[in-house]
Amino acid sequence: KGGADVQIPLATAASVLAGQMNTNGLFAFQYVNSVGKYGNIKDFNLCTKSGIYKVAGVDSTVLNPPTGGNYGVLVVFYGNGYIIQILFAISSTDINHKRAFYDGTWDEWTTL
Repeated sequence: KGGADVQIPLATAASVLAGQMNTNGLFAFQYVNSVGKYGNIKDFNLCTKSGIYKVAGVDSTVLNPPTGGNYGVLVVFYGNGYIIQILFAISSTDINHKRAFYDGTWDEWTTL
């Protein structure tokens, strides 16, 4: 009240705002974890939290992967017990996939 306006550099304001949104879980899609041979998670069925997962290699040690999606980004949507997984492959030889979880069962991976 009655004070002077304070000017804050845009980059500083954006950084502070992003930090607060991240701390309070307000970003709709945040990085969650990595899945795959070189990832922390070794089973695609365990990627159930909404967000973005790094797909870090797929081989026989990784459970429930799509065929032909070795590296890329997995986007997960969760709501009311339903889960949708969409894999965006980064290699031109890999294929994009999707699947869903409902009524206690995972669908098969299908290509997009």
